[in-house]
Amino acid sequence: MNTLNSNPAFPSRMEERQFLHQLVRILQQVNRGLRLEEILEDTFESFTNILPYDRIGFSLVDNKTYSATAFWARCRYPEIKLKQGYSAPLKGSSLEKILLTGEPRIIADLSQYAHDHPQSESTRLMLEEGIHSSLTCPITRADTPIGFIFFSSKKAEAYHRDHIDAFRWLSQPLALALDKAQLYERLIQLNEEKNLLLGVAAHDLRSPIAQLQTMGELLQAENISPSDRQEMSAMIVARCQSMLTLLHDILDLSAIEAGRLPLRLETIKLAPFCQGILGGLTPVAHTKHIALKMEGSSQMEGVADPARLSQVLDNLLTNAIKYSPINSTITLRLAELSNQWELSVIDQGEGIPQSELSHLFRPFSHVSNPTTGGEDKFGLGLAIVKKIVDAHGGEISVHSEPGRGSHFRIRMPMLARPQ
Repeated sequence: MNTLNSNPAFPSRMEERQFLHQLVRILQQVNRGLRLEEILEDTFESFTNILPYDRIGFSLVDNKTYSATAFWARCRYPEIKLKQGYSAPLKGSSLEKILLTGEPRIIADLSQYAHDHPQSESTRLMLEEGIHSSLTCPITRADTPIGFIFFSSKKAEAYHRDHIDAFRWLSQPLALALDKAQLYERLIQLNEEKNLLLGVAAHDLRSPIAQLQTMGELLQAENISPSDRQEMSAMIVARCQSMLTLLHDILDLSAIEAGRLPLRLETIKLAPFCQGILGGLTPVAHTKHIALKMEGSSQMEGVADPARLSQVLDNLLTNAIKYSPINSTITLRLAELSNQWELSVIDQGEGIPQSELSHLFRPFSHVSNPTTGGEDKFGLGLAIVKKIVDAHGGEISVHSEPGRGSHFRIRMPMLARPQ
């Protein structure tokens, strides 16, 4: 903190000491785990008589879309025009330069800046708020850009180079607060998912376990006929298989979420591989008089983990069988694209309502359609499929219309690139 000693940004030593005192207090709030919004609100109040600003804004960087989105703002005047949720792309913007250099930016005259950059919507909104100068500091974590903090004043030329150190020091605890807030939110999300997982598992296991107990007690009866004994034994096997499927799915999803999904990549001859999967499911499909067929090139090859790819196709085809009507056809189609290979599973079922497509690949997400044979549905299969496809560097999509069946499409790179 010695860099702040006798900083010209502070008119007096007293104001400099006040700044340091408030800065320590903000750090203490971060350590106590206050929410980021609470810390930002307190920051606005704490430094109001020490540093020049009429407005403070905080934006987050989305590294996937490479954009900046307004997260929070507070001002001393009646109305904020540049509101929470306002988003703009970073590519080619002046904010991108701040990210690349890591250097704060001062705009001494916002009116002149707007004249030089007439395409800047954010500048226009700030001028409408009455702002005439600003200082923008990048916020990073381990060299990764995570956001910006904007200090703005109604006075032109309110900021000079001497202010930069002070505002840099102020941005550091805010970066820590953001980091802790994101970790806390992730912990909350994981805890909710854990509780949901346990709740679903308990709910879906309670009924079959009760049935197994009842059938076990009946099997102990001395007057049970051989045919009844055989029928109940078959039911016990079926219910145990259903419970094992659920438990395997839960363990798979947990392992994937924990990042424990090693891929053993091989070059696979896709046609015979897929024929093997179809052959294993043919007896199940025949119980509902459903035909399984394959279309496409017989010479295609793809790079994937055969065990995981088998899991993907088994899930998709089993789902198709569950929701397909009697005397229908399910098609597994192979296609070779320019730099990808494609697998499609196409059924002739009722289709999936459009409102349900957006959350189809989330854990425990059920479609509202009933299965056509009363089969169990746990809502984990498609979530696992997506995780496995993502791990290969591929993508999965679905097209479905009510009454016209569903078309699940998987596209994988010719040379798999594990994520």
